[in-house]
Amino acid sequence: MFFILSLLVPVLEGCDRISSSNKNVVKKDLTRILKNKELKCSSDTNQEIETFRHHWKKNPGRYSELDLKDRWKNVQLTLYTDEFLFINESQDSLFVPAGGECILKLEEEFCGDVLRFYATSLSKGTSELLGEGELQIFLDDKKIFEQNLKPQKLEWNPYILPLEFKNVGNLKTIVKTDLQNPEIWNQTERNKEKNCNSDVFLKIRWSSKTGAGLFLGSPYILEKRNVEKKNVILIVIDALRQDSLSSGGSPFPTTPILDSFSKDSIIFKKTIANGNWTKPSMISFFTSEIASNLGLGNAWFYTSAQQRKIFYSKKPFTLPNAFRKEGYFTESIMNNVFLMDYTSVGVDLGFHKIQQVGKDNLDTEELVSRAETFFRDHKEDLFFYI
Repeated sequence: MFFILSLLVPVLEGCDRISSSNKNVVKKDLTRILKNKELKCSSDTNQEIETFRHHWKKNPGRYSELDLKDRWKNVQLTLYTDEFLFINESQDSLFVPAGGECILKLEEEFCGDVLRFYATSLSKGTSELLGEGELQIFLDDKKIFEQNLKPQKLEWNPYILPLEFKNVGNLKTIVKTDLQNPEIWNQTERNKEKNCNSDVFLKIRWSSKTGAGLFLGSPYILEKRNVEKKNVILIVIDALRQDSLSSGGSPFPTTPILDSFSKDSIIFKKTIANGNWTKPSMISFFTSEIASNLGLGNAWFYTSAQQRKIFYSKKPFTLPNAFRKEGYFTESIMNNVFLMDYTSVGVDLGFHKIQQVGKDNLDTEELVSRAETFFRDHKEDLFFYI
């Protein structure tokens, strides 16, 4: 059973029209445009991924619709980033082996657009997890970005790259500490005033002397656009009965903030859970299907390989995929194992990024802190967040 609170939901019939606003909207979702060859990546990824068998927290992208021979070009890669709080961070990623290149033709004007991604590199073999190499990004043959990746620990390093021609000597790496620097976005606004040609090729190249592999997490191109869309926040509290809330009938003041919020909200009191425990209920509200209709059933904690095969063969249209199709960035910050494929208990639902805090008795402060960071980093973006 769940208590589900949705904020800034789409307009219903009879409600006021959503006002337009300027948002950073996903213009090109790079892992999703592999299927139509719009983004072309070289290398035999199916063969190369075998050299990274030691890193078992991965699965091929379940929604990229790639041919079997190309399925490992898109990888859902999970890094175990904190051993004390048992934190796993998972990203919908491009896999680029050593010597590989990905090319995207920018057929529209790109001035003012921004390439945003996370990066990590893993070593070949079993001796070490961390790898080293050189990441370079070009517009046609003009280098606009270069970075030596030599991670000291398993982590996703975030980057923002304005798509603009610049001198190689002035290359700047924009990393996590710079994400809120307004100059980044001011610069992209100024770039819009420049005369930008279309039909330019964006090239992503990776080289590594040791054969390390590059994983680009959640790579997408943002553009500033005036849209009649709102950000959507879905708050899910597991095992919370509605009648334990003051607004739901409890005689005790258990949730004063939610009570205050509910006074100006639409509250649905006649609701039905489609499952009697966490996994089937979650699958249902993410897909609008009963879990048994998707091959997962209602009885078992673990999800077998055959059940996952049936689930993906049904091609469920999940909430994250619906929002991604509309230009939203999608992320989940949670303490639930059922949103990850590699765990053998859950399935991939199509998020760009997932952060899972596993230490139940110490998770609250960490989840709140990471949520606050998300809202700071994406305050100008169009997003779906759970």
